[in-house]
Amino acid sequence: MGIFDIIGPVMVGPSSSHTAGAARIGFVARNLLGEDVKEARILLYGSFLATGKGHGTDKALVAGLLGMSPDDGRIADSLRIAEEKKVGIEFGEARLKEGHPNTVELKLKGLKIARQFHENIIKTEKRLVMNPEMGHPEPLLLDKLFEYRSIIVQKNFKLVYRIDSEKEVLFIVDLWDTRREPTALMKGIR
Repeated sequence: MGIFDIIGPVMVGPSSSHTAGAARIGFVARNLLGEDVKEARILLYGSFLATGKGHGTDKALVAGLLGMSPDDGRIADSLRIAEEKKVGIEFGEARLKEGHPNTVELKLKGLKIARQFHENIIKTEKRLVMNPEMGHPEPLLLDKLFEYRSIIVQKNFKLVYRIDSEKEVLFIVDLWDTRREPTALMKGIR
């Protein structure tokens, strides 16, 4: 056992839990994904939410997602580095009934997932060109001026579209994440 095992972790501060711990969480999550992170939705809870920004939790989590260790001197610049690398980062609040005060919910996407998602959209689009009415009338939009249809592209995502028979045109109006509040789709489309 060395002196640093007794004193504490070698880390960039100010907090062992909110900074070093958060960087470690991000790093482990990145390794579990198995590839570079392309998009991250970071939902904070408890103490991470209440005091995390002041302790650098946001920067530390992003640093870990970028592959930085808790002692990396670039942690303070991780948000800028993520932006330069075109990594989409979004922060929000985790809606949990209970949890550890230092809880974060990470929703990550890598390039492999993004490519597969894009390919699924293209395949669906090609199928719709061949048979525009293969999608079902969208139940959330039955009261709208046009008839909107939808078709599942990938788990939790559907393509919402309408057909203009006169012009022989198919208009894609939304790529809808079905986990969202349904009223948002209803309000967003005329």
